[in-house]
Amino acid sequence: HKALSGFIHDIKILSEYDGYVHTNFSLHGTSTGRLSSSNINCFDGETEILTPGGWVRFDQLADGVQVAQWTPEGVVEFVDPSAVIRKPHTGRLVKIHNDHINLMVTEDHRCLLRTDKGKLRVVTAAEYPGGAQQLHAGRFYGGPGLPLTDDELILLAATQADGSWTHRQIDFGFRKERKIRRLLETLERMNTPFKVTASEKRTRIIVQDWALVDKLKSFLGAEKVWGAWLLEMSRRQLDLICDEVFFWDGCFTRMSHYSSSDKVNADWIQVLLSLSGVRARIREYDNKLPNARLNYQVDVTRRDYSWTTNVQKSFVDFDGMVYCVSVPSSYVMVRRGGEVMVTGQCQNIPSFLAGFNIK
Repeated sequence: HKALSGFIHDIKILSEYDGYVHTNFSLHGTSTGRLSSSNINCFDGETEILTPGGWVRFDQLADGVQVAQWTPEGVVEFVDPSAVIRKPHTGRLVKIHNDHINLMVTEDHRCLLRTDKGKLRVVTAAEYPGGAQQLHAGRFYGGPGLPLTDDELILLAATQADGSWTHRQIDFGFRKERKIRRLLETLERMNTPFKVTASEKRTRIIVQDWALVDKLKSFLGAEKVWGAWLLEMSRRQLDLICDEVFFWDGCFTRMSHYSSSDKVNADWIQVLLSLSGVRARIREYDNKLPNARLNYQVDVTRRDYSWTTNVQKSFVDFDGMVYCVSVPSSYVMVRRGGEVMVTGQCQNIPSFLAGFNIK
């Protein structure tokens, strides 16, 4: 009885319409339970959901994998979903799109928005409006921390961007004075052995500490890429890395973009920024130079939302599988077409509460 009373109390607080729990529309955000819809309320298979292993397409999400939930306090946590939903759907999907928003969902999908006064609001995809804020990020508390000092983290970021493994050494070649100066200052603080040779074209710096090189290589691997181990960093370590990567592989002065020729790296930096309260979108970038590799750029805006102004909404005939998960907060972090979004999910409600008057 006490649990049911608390459940109904939450419904009363969060009811935004006529005070009834309907079977075809989900109310949101209760602290004592999850409200639901009898309709499908799902994503298409191309939509990705954030997991501790990175972005995973819904149509490839396995049972037993944790997913990222967003709470109304703006916190992102990795949790075990109470359900993974895979259902056939014949009917319409709603495509919602502008420069920073990309959703393809069923018409009754619960979309989370924020008003200009900071109040959270839930609407169906079919009713998705202009003039509101679409959320794109949250704040992850971080993991237990990695056994790396701040200077080792700086060297890790420099190595990932510009270093080469050579015979248990790290070989750097720089033309930019700011990179030369930063790396030398870091190595001197660490009191680690290194060698410097300079020519008219570049300065070469070789890190010669075998133990340190092996330690960094144990994280970056032979291919020098970021990975899921980043989420084990403490919040302070994550903040340091989120700033440091722009010094080596991005726009350091404005911290407005990061780039890499390896999509894995761009994906993980987008994850870290999205878990740091920052709006980050990823896109392909072709610099048109002969024999140049395709580049992946993460564009960064130092806020957690975009405006829904000029959003385009269209209805698409669909016959196939749709997907979702159920998590305690009822909100998840997803990505589609390189755009990260915080939005609603499928939920479940006991049938005896359907249509229950809570006024």
